[in-house]
Amino acid sequence: MIPVTLKIRSLQSSLDGTSERDEISQTIDAMAYKTEDGLELRYDEAEEYGLGATQTILLIRDDDLSMRREGDQELEMFFSLDETCDLIYNTPYGGFPLQIATRELSYGERSLEEGSLHLVYELQLGGNDQMKQCLNIQWFATDQHKGECP
Repeated sequence: MIPVTLKIRSLQSSLDGTSERDEISQTIDAMAYKTEDGLELRYDEAEEYGLGATQTILLIRDDDLSMRREGDQELEMFFSLDETCDLIYNTPYGGFPLQIATRELSYGERSLEEGSLHLVYELQLGGNDQMKQCLNIQWFATDQHKGECP
């Protein structure tokens, strides 16, 4: 287990192009773990993004990725190239059915000390709204960049 810094860039847009694109970029502290199943990244969600007291756990495996949220928001999503996943997103306001279709999933370097992933998926909320989500995550050991000039 080592402390890492995550740089997350998320871009969301409607599939039909009728709504504006919503982009979020954040840098957060996390912990990286090596597990039997792969590489795990754990971090607490920033409350300003509306998830309350929620921890996110990313499990990165060779051919797929899972994202689990625990706390005020409860969710587990699975991403595997060209596969679709049906699930329920549990919030304090009730459960919402979701369908996720993974369109792109690729990795750069993948070690405890550094790595990156790129994920594009389509998200359907309750059979109605359809959105495209693009997620880019980079991580590096927190002490790796100490002493550098900004």
